[in-house]
Amino acid sequence: MSETEPDFRWIAAIADGSLDTGALTEAAATTLLRHGVAGPAARLIPTGRPATPAEQLLLAGRKRQLMQTMAVVGGTKRVNAILTAAEIPHLFIKGPALALQTTGAWRDRRSCDVDLLVAPEDCGRVHASLLAAGLSRYDKVETAPSALMIWAHCEVGYAGLATPLDVHWRLDATAGVCDLPFSGLQARREMVMLEGSAVPTFGKVDAWIFTAIHGTRSEWFGWKWLLDAYIQFAALTPEQRQDARHRAKHAGCLKAVLLTEALVLACGLADSTSPALPAWATRQAREILLETREGKLATFSVGQAMRRKVDAVAMAPSAMVAASGFARAVGRTLATPAKYRQHVLTSLGLRQKAKP
Repeated sequence: MSETEPDFRWIAAIADGSLDTGALTEAAATTLLRHGVAGPAARLIPTGRPATPAEQLLLAGRKRQLMQTMAVVGGTKRVNAILTAAEIPHLFIKGPALALQTTGAWRDRRSCDVDLLVAPEDCGRVHASLLAAGLSRYDKVETAPSALMIWAHCEVGYAGLATPLDVHWRLDATAGVCDLPFSGLQARREMVMLEGSAVPTFGKVDAWIFTAIHGTRSEWFGWKWLLDAYIQFAALTPEQRQDARHRAKHAGCLKAVLLTEALVLACGLADSTSPALPAWATRQAREILLETREGKLATFSVGQAMRRKVDAVAMAPSAMVAASGFARAVGRTLATPAKYRQHVLTSLGLRQKAKP
């Protein structure tokens, strides 16, 4: 790949193993680091010759990411043991479980925290089990999530592991944006072996839909999620892709799935089996790729918050769902005004914008 090609085509080159790491500049390697794909890129560095300066940056980044991901692996195994012993159904989302499902190895996908999905009605039991094991809520509240919190939020964070733990009871803060009942997700689950432990995670179609939701909600500023989406979509059969669209339509997240399909195809996936995409999805995908190509971490500001909410409304399947999203956002702010912002920043991987 030459330096003149659009850099978002790195995603396809990393996924299919054709990335020429020896041709990367140090600036390009730094961008790959920012996007969280240093591990998969470093895996493609040839052996038997000295690493270039750019490749050395990738290797150093891969080592740092591996140390972080190892903490997530340990946390995942511990939480899995706690909830399995308590006989509480649960699913691990993103992280090492997704890496094992897509590539068969967890080491090269950067993971920052443990993400867990449980049924809303099990939040109390999950809370009690985690507290009994020595964990605590991030906000120091000793009680289980309240009815208001479950309605307004989609997750709560716990401390006590070597890495943060986010317990989700819904896949998006706005219920109608991704209404995939836990019972169905649990019935379609797959088991992956994580360092000797059998860990439950989404089935492949559900995992693809969630990547679309998560990436869209986070504005795709990190192409780590785009690489996930590329690998996931490439592995789906035509029947599974149709099933994903059908499932997403009924769940209220078809727009996010169509946009993610367009992103994957814009990155260079050679594919002629998928149904045609609407023009808005193709146009918006190109705009996203151009806006995020530098891999800079998104910041929180009033303007960014407004834009994120407008984008969320645009992805909503109906005006009713959009209105519900606004109402829940107000509920989050009123319920925990001092803690809400930091919780959002942490869960979305954002950072506070420095005051002038």
